[in-house]
Amino acid sequence: MTEISKLIEKHKAELSLSLDEAIQSALVEYEVLKNTGQSGEPSHIYISFLRSTVLCKQPFLRIDIYDKDDRSDLMECSTKWDITAISNNLYLEADTIIKKDGIKDDYKLEQLWLELSDEYSKELEVHISDIIGSTNASNELECTWHYGRFLDSATKVWGGD
Repeated sequence: MTEISKLIEKHKAELSLSLDEAIQSALVEYEVLKNTGQSGEPSHIYISFLRSTVLCKQPFLRIDIYDKDDRSDLMECSTKWDITAISNNLYLEADTIIKKDGIKDDYKLEQLWLELSDEYSKELEVHISDIIGSTNASNELECTWHYGRFLDSATKVWGGD
């Protein structure tokens, strides 16, 4: 098991709780769209990793909720999933590499952050179905859950057919 996997396992309960909170927040927005006839019952939940947030030193995953017709993408119905429990370690790991390799160039520093964030994202994908499965939302919503870097290339990770 990689160090990142161990970190995710260590913080799994915290990640599940923050995912549940994020889903509940998005559902409040979604309910407004549903009540005004702009969307149907929730059918798909997409969790995507926004690399740009790493450069702002505030990494998070974005959660989008759609109905079976993929409506509500025109109306914003998304929220942030706080992954601070694991993302802080990314910068600690980067600092170790920076000191060891003597990196001073901002561009190289940002590239290092992005490379590490890709590793974290890939490792999180391995654990995402377990995290989703331990949330209240997974039991309350009959949705297909997807995870990926982009919505159009996200992988189904929970529920559905």
